[in-house]
Amino acid sequence: MVLFGLILVLSLVTSDPVLTLWSILLLAHAILGVWLSFIVHECGHIMSLAGIRNLRVSVEVTLLRVSVVPHGEMTGWEIVRGALAGPLSCMSIGVLLLLIVPDLQLHWWYLLHGAFLLPLFGDGRSLIKGVLLRRERATVP
Repeated sequence: MVLFGLILVLSLVTSDPVLTLWSILLLAHAILGVWLSFIVHECGHIMSLAGIRNLRVSVEVTLLRVSVVPHGEMTGWEIVRGALAGPLSCMSIGVLLLLIVPDLQLHWWYLLHGAFLLPLFGDGRSLIKGVLLRRERATVP
């Protein structure tokens, strides 16, 4: 973010219209694409977990990651619902952006959240765990 701000300041100081346009586009993609898509992703998880009884949710923030972590008991299908909610909320917004404003190219940031359903990531691992447990109750960290 700081780098984008510095580029914007440099472009304004040099009065280069091309550099100014590119810095504004980069800043818009950083905020509206990357940052906002992760907020939507985590809010999707939170909203899907909100109705589960005896479940507490915490937010873990590290240098490279922000994650919603449920604590309590959930059924396998509740785990599946929670795992799918983040990526699918982003992907649905990505489809809307693609249909409404395709020239902005912001939709890719949202559509790429589908990759989080791969087992390499926490959502994908939770999805597999939930499918395997199905209707059984499981304690989540």
